Amino acid sequence: MFEDVWEQSRHLVAKDRVLVVEGKLAFDEYMDACRVTAKRVLDMERARATYATRILLDWDPKAADDGFVGRLRGRLQAHLGGRCEVWVRYLGASAVAPVQLDQAWRVHPHDELLGDLRRLVGEDRVRISYRAAATD
Repeated sequence: MFEDVWEQSRHLVAKDRVLVVEGKLAFDEYMDACRVTAKRVLDMERARATYATRILLDWDPKAADDGFVGRLRGRLQAHLGGRCEVWVRYLGASAVAPVQLDQAWRVHPHDELLGDLRRLVGEDRVRISYRAAATD
């Protein structure tokens, strides 16, 4: 990292913390190895807010009761106003159907929301899609 990037991101760097580094990857002949020159460093919350495009929930109606839709609405409402689409993939016995919620239900994909959704539908039934970073 050059000094300006380090000064902007030093508060993010900590042991066992996952960070997203945007930069340029190149082969360094002197070191005989690949090298990344960082242009920007983001923590996971900021990276998700910047690049997440869709949250996809797998909904198995056999595992959910009649109150599922109301509970889903309640969890989403506190996080509305973002750019991240919400999709629910219905997993019926004889059909699978992805359903995109209306634009009014776009959310900010905060950690709190993702935790609530995982508790609602199951840890392995919440996925996030990301857009690629712009390249120079």
